[in-house]
Amino acid sequence: MTRKIFVGYTCVLAKGATDLQPEFTGKTGTKDEEKIAQQIIDQREAWNQKAAQQPYTGTFGSVYLIDPKLKFAGEFLPKPDLPVERQVVDWLLDKDRYEQAWPFDTHQRYEPTVVFVGFDSRKFLKMLGINCSMPSLNCSVPAPLWYGNTDHRDIEEACIPREFKSTITMDVVLKARRAGLGPRDLKKYDKAVNGWKGPGHNAKQDANIAFALGAQLRLTY
Repeated sequence: MTRKIFVGYTCVLAKGATDLQPEFTGKTGTKDEEKIAQQIIDQREAWNQKAAQQPYTGTFGSVYLIDPKLKFAGEFLPKPDLPVERQVVDWLLDKDRYEQAWPFDTHQRYEPTVVFVGFDSRKFLKMLGINCSMPSLNCSVPAPLWYGNTDHRDIEEACIPREFKSTITMDVVLKARRAGLGPRDLKKYDKAVNGWKGPGHNAKQDANIAFALGAQLRLTY
């Protein structure tokens, strides 16, 4: 049976990312120096926000993983000279943990044994693999873990099929899925979802919500 790893993560601007910023200028036709200065500030802030959410210019501020079979739940935070990406890869590639689930081969046929479940879990794997390939990290990641990997499930897409995206939000989903829960389960559910601000703000809460929803969708087996 395929193992499930529920994941939550936050992103921050990578060190040195500002060196990769484009040159910002005021809007065409603007002559007021103060307005031009503010426009440049706004452009820079918008760039920084997007840059934090992608490889090369962004990195993980935190990652939280839950493996129900291992009864493991843990958070990975930056350490001196040990980025979050490196910690996560070292943990995933432990030979006794997932029995070498991801071979170091670009085209080797293999039976998927692990699937990642979370909010935009595909982006998580792409950032993990690409950032780890940078010389500054020098951390080898097998291609099947991040490149061409289809062994991931987006929990939001599972709850809200694309054709309903315009009318259903995650707030609606979280409220609707309280119905029918017994007192004990309802208390646990509310503890997991209360105060949620959406994906990407709290890695632990994102992972716990993915796990709670995954259990209702029978994705935890």
